[in-house]
Amino acid sequence: MSSPASSLIDAVREILVRTLPGGAAPADDAPLRELGLSSLRMVRVVVALREELGCELPDDLLRPETFHSVRTLVSAVHSAGRG
Repeated sequence: MSSPASSLIDAVREILVRTLPGGAAPADDAPLRELGLSSLRMVRVVVALREELGCELPDDLLRPETFHSVRTLVSAVHSAGRG
């Protein structure tokens, strides 16, 4: 049985797999920008988080640092009240 934290990580990683070019699952601390996360892809991630996880990131979290890695994105989603 997986923990809620690992389920959240898996869900965020799955969104990124569908969004990043190449379709490979990024490591927790891999720089997403280096893996092809552009500003347009960030918008796609935000929309997917809202639609699939019910997570609305507040404006103060919509910054490049939030989208640095799986770990930073999961932390933002958790702090926004999902997870």
